[in-house]
Amino acid sequence: MKKYLIILMFFSLLFSDIKEQMFEFAGTDININIPINNQYKCDKLTRSFFDRPMATADSLNKKFFSLKEKTADNKASFLNCWNIEPSAEDIFISIKKRIDFMKKRDLKEVSENLDWFLPNLRPKVEIIENPVIFPDSVNLANSRRYRIAEEKKQIEMLKKLSETEIFSEEETEQFIADLHKFALQLKENLPTELNFKKNYLKIAIGSPGNDEYDVLPDLLIETGGNDIYYAPKASENELKIIIDLDGDDFYTGKDSVLSAVLGEIFVLDMAGDDRYFGEDFSVASVFGGTAVILDEDGNDIYKACDFGISSSKRGFSAIIDRNGDDFYNAQSYCQAFASCDGTSYLLDENGNDIYNASSPHEDIIRYEDHQLTMAQGFSIGERPFRKGGTAMLIDFSGNDVYRCDVFGQGAAYWLSSGVLADLDGNDLYSAMQYCQGAGVHLANGYFLDISGDDNYVSHSVSLGCGHDLSFGYFCDANGSDEYSADVLAFGAGNANGFGFFEDKNGDDLYAIRKASRSLGYGNSRREYGSLGIFLDHAGKDHFTYPGFKNKLKIKSRNGVFRDFGDE
Repeated sequence: MKKYLIILMFFSLLFSDIKEQMFEFAGTDININIPINNQYKCDKLTRSFFDRPMATADSLNKKFFSLKEKTADNKASFLNCWNIEPSAEDIFISIKKRIDFMKKRDLKEVSENLDWFLPNLRPKVEIIENPVIFPDSVNLANSRRYRIAEEKKQIEMLKKLSETEIFSEEETEQFIADLHKFALQLKENLPTELNFKKNYLKIAIGSPGNDEYDVLPDLLIETGGNDIYYAPKASENELKIIIDLDGDDFYTGKDSVLSAVLGEIFVLDMAGDDRYFGEDFSVASVFGGTAVILDEDGNDIYKACDFGISSSKRGFSAIIDRNGDDFYNAQSYCQAFASCDGTSYLLDENGNDIYNASSPHEDIIRYEDHQLTMAQGFSIGERPFRKGGTAMLIDFSGNDVYRCDVFGQGAAYWLSSGVLADLDGNDLYSAMQYCQGAGVHLANGYFLDISGDDNYVSHSVSLGCGHDLSFGYFCDANGSDEYSADVLAFGAGNANGFGFFEDKNGDDLYAIRKASRSLGYGNSRREYGSLGIFLDHAGKDHFTYPGFKNKLKIKSRNGVFRDFGDE
């Protein structure tokens, strides 16, 4: 933003109908205009945020409001986007097609250098003492603990892997939908034939009793019982599919449970209270491949350590949980986390859920008593070498609890996009910093809560904050909400960033410690400034800091605050 444009806008606000102007401005587009060379070419969502931040946010809002309407009866979902009813033969052909496609890829060099990437191939002590597995700002700033040789090797291997052709996201989503419909057909007509081959696929059909598996065929169909899967990762060019039709099942193991390293794994569990337990790099985690868990019903528990519960690096990961009160528990890099060229989804369609990220990794640059979580709709690139990805956590309904520490809840760092959207329910969000709609260093964080009386707790760079040429967006569309933050929050722009905060309805409470650097704040940096906008459209609101209720304020030259009250 150029200074003169901002000044002209402010004069326009002051000398015309204030409310109409603010509503109009909230829907317009502001071009952050970041010059990014080809080395840092962003994914489509991140680029659109940079080019048209408000228009992109508005487009996402419309999509999520539409999702809320379509899923109100719990019949429509992400899985109902395709109308094809695949036969068994269609499924077998699709599986064979994916296997043949992967076998054509030359991944020998990348495969031989996996120890540069995967945390569970290293001693735990080395991970903590020399945290280089997933580089971020902490690694780079702490050069004493960062080895240049490893840094160069990772970048070299990532570049080679990025040149390798993979299935598009649309093709994978179609494949998931086909598998889901095939699984629903199997529930109505249970298969009985045991251990047969079809189109050169290894297919096994389990018993209705309690079974245990430590080796997986290409396709395993388990008809019932409380089963135990010692489920290893899908390795180079492997494809593993599990369809479990019923039972309270346990997925566990010692080596990267239900993950994919240069391969693909799909798990469809159609009923039962299930447990998905892994350590590092587990539970729908991906490096150079695809990992998907679809759980149709039941109160489930998902547990992992670092890089788990839908995490990706150059690949596609997804957890789709359609029903039940679920518990997602991990340490860091988790619960819809994406790194370089990764795409990660965590979609929970129904139930009162808990998302907890408790990390052992100290945030040594900022707070020794806080930890790096990087979770719950968070994406990060490898600054300054490579762009990140897109991470998206969507919870469709239920009274949910979200807890993380530093980095998370709809946030992103370095040429990435992080999204958290909760479509319904009275929710609790707790985090420390870089969270709840925060973009940091050429990145974009997006947060939307459509309905419910919610509670938000954070410290800083949160609730719609853009830091360093970044965009942070926060919107709570309905409900009487309670907010608590210290500084650089509630629509704050810092170091040429753009922060936008909007509460559309309800009687809200705002607890703020440093109002001078929040509530519509933008500072002046370099040859142009930052921009912060705060809008509360309706309701009887209360501010713990005096002088803000039902007021319009032009703050810090580059900030706008407006509480419309009951106008």
